[in-house]
Amino acid sequence: MSEQSMAEMIPDAVLTQHIVVLGKTRSGKSSTMRLLLVRLLDLNKPVCIIDPKGDWWGLKSSADGKCAGYPVTIFGGEHADMPFNEHAGAPVAELLATGNRPAIIDLSGLMVGERTRFFIRFASTFFKLVCGPHWLVIDEVHEFAPQGKVHDPDAGKMLHWANRLASAGAGRGITLISASQRPQKVHKDFLTSAETLIAKRVIHPLDRGAIKDWIDGCGNPAKGKEVLDSLAGMDRTDGWVWSPEAGFGPILMHFPPFKTYDSFVVQTEPAAHKLKGWASVDLDEVRGKLAALAEEAKRDDPVLLQAEIAKLKRELAAKTPASASLEQIAAAEQRGYEQARRTLLDAISEPTAQLRAALPSIAGHVEAIATGVARAQQARPAPSRVPALPLAKPTARPNGNGGVTDAAMVRGEIVVLTAIAQYPEGIDHDQLAVLTG
Repeated sequence: MSEQSMAEMIPDAVLTQHIVVLGKTRSGKSSTMRLLLVRLLDLNKPVCIIDPKGDWWGLKSSADGKCAGYPVTIFGGEHADMPFNEHAGAPVAELLATGNRPAIIDLSGLMVGERTRFFIRFASTFFKLVCGPHWLVIDEVHEFAPQGKVHDPDAGKMLHWANRLASAGAGRGITLISASQRPQKVHKDFLTSAETLIAKRVIHPLDRGAIKDWIDGCGNPAKGKEVLDSLAGMDRTDGWVWSPEAGFGPILMHFPPFKTYDSFVVQTEPAAHKLKGWASVDLDEVRGKLAALAEEAKRDDPVLLQAEIAKLKRELAAKTPASASLEQIAAAEQRGYEQARRTLLDAISEPTAQLRAALPSIAGHVEAIATGVARAQQARPAPSRVPALPLAKPTARPNGNGGVTDAAMVRGEIVVLTAIAQYPEGIDHDQLAVLTG
């Protein structure tokens, strides 16, 4: 075991693997991560910091605040270059995943539900669209990959995408550098996906247990015991670094102060607004691309579409009269009647397919009847006309019960009288025979 400078000792190979930094509050986790991040920025690597606390803005100024720091775009928070809301997750991710635009995403101003929905949109889009190697820093990672019961669907989606970044992100060029002050609260799948552990000072047995789980997964319990036994008494500037796949460590290292402004300490006043040095960024390009992407995402967002539909329904309900007069109801009924009548007439005027198929057969029957009638007319003299007769009350007939009735017409009489009644001008015998069968 030896104590050496991180800048001299940690090999580049370690920085290409997922790194997790674990330690209690004020153990120097964020400071250690900032040293790693500054090294990547010096190498001109594309990096993005997910900052739930809003204390990473010091990257934009020097340690004394007199010179400019790194040209990092800050999205959201008190020191924002670009404000945003929960719906901007997808467009911000697309902007950062498709170029080298170092950024801090300050989520400190969002409520828990808003932060969760932003992360779902950001992580899913970033994972799908990332182009080339990118480094994603997630501070307080237990807030995005929590261990334990999932309480709602959005929390489940957030956990899924955090674990997806850890388990499959490397294959798409994503390297994670994450940290947590509650090691036992980090989901086991996320924790064990990290190839490199930086263990800072911890005291609670559960936090030690989480670090032990990671060490046991590396298959070296003897080395792990040495690490675990020293964790409670470590200085905040020290940390164990262990990267088995890179063949580095475990080694206790001293982490020197970083060279940017210390925004991690409690700020007694809005220091960033008084700093003389503040790195500028090209916001015109960012603003233009983000506006176009945000509008596109808004059109495709099902939540926003549902909200727009609900708004239109409310507006329509407000314009619809609560009741109608009797004249309006009568006019509506008349319009409905006319529409139904036109529909019925259209249906009658156009024979159905079944009726059209039967028309040849019907025409054959009609032709046979006409031929028969013509032959009968040639064989007999012209028939006399049956004059139109008014329908009279039928005469009384026996009813079969010893009495009589005046309504006992047989079926044939009813058919004949019905046929004659349809021709007020008279009908000949042959026509009557055809009509009545």
